[in-house]
Amino acid sequence: MRKWVAAAVGLLVLSTVAACGSEQAGRDPAAAGRPAASVVPTAVGEPSSPGPELPSDTDRGWPGAAEVARAQCHGDVPEHLPAGLGAVEAYVCTTERRPVPGDGTWQFAVVGRATAGADALLVAYAIPDAEPGSGPCTADAPDPRRAWVVEGDAVHAVRAPQDSCGKPTPDAIDAYAELTTEVVAEERLHQLSSELADRVGCEDVTGDLLAYGQMFEPEYPERDLGDLRLGVDRACTYAVDAPPPDDKVAGALVTAQLLDAAERAAIDAALAESVEDPECARIGHTRFVVLRSDATEKQIFVALDGCAVQLDGTWWRATDELRALLSG
Repeated sequence: MRKWVAAAVGLLVLSTVAACGSEQAGRDPAAAGRPAASVVPTAVGEPSSPGPELPSDTDRGWPGAAEVARAQCHGDVPEHLPAGLGAVEAYVCTTERRPVPGDGTWQFAVVGRATAGADALLVAYAIPDAEPGSGPCTADAPDPRRAWVVEGDAVHAVRAPQDSCGKPTPDAIDAYAELTTEVVAEERLHQLSSELADRVGCEDVTGDLLAYGQMFEPEYPERDLGDLRLGVDRACTYAVDAPPPDDKVAGALVTAQLLDAAERAAIDAALAESVEDPECARIGHTRFVVLRSDATEKQIFVALDGCAVQLDGTWWRATDELRALLSG
């Protein structure tokens, strides 16, 4: 059985109790003679806060149920709620974006046990699916509102009943959102952004629009040299694979910095010295800088070991001074 790690990891287990009473005492950690870990109540529709260190689901007295919920969290769409279930527990699993101090932003799997709202959920999920209709339907694919219903040793993966367009019914969506839950386990899945990217406001990976512009010649509005004076806020430096870099259109973040007023002024002055040069190639470099401006939502691309500076689809030959400013 896989060990669950809470707090720094982020898997939230939501379990819904329906008609449990004393019959479920054997699954309660306190009743089994084990100390119950503290839990963090939360609503399904709200992100949880990192909880305390939690034991595995086996230690909590729910053998397999939390693990099944985690493993199937975003798997195939499950079945409609089976008819005739007796006393059950119900779990839900979601994923969350969470900042991890010193380590950027991560995605966490979250499985939980509901402490209220289970009866309403089971009533709403017991409604039969509607017959497929012939009317217009939107093309979106909404969350099927998965839940894992436990009856004895059996774990049923179920979904919300569907309307004539194959989407969850409003009553089922409301019942799912109104569940009150307690955190019982959480797991860190994968990093979404680095600490550097979060702190400065850069992307960890971004398209190399210099190379892209030369290779594919997309249509952009023509820009004047004066348009380069954006008052940029940050400089994000990227490396592309080499050799050969000319078939690569993306770079990975290596350094980044926020710019103060003096640095912005110096960069603006150096940008103003750029000159038109159709012979300046926008491929062949191994590092480039993206100058970003929050005010204009524009980006200027500068080849550090090349010649070009580009805004949208217009490019110029950059000065050595600009490259020196951005390489320091």
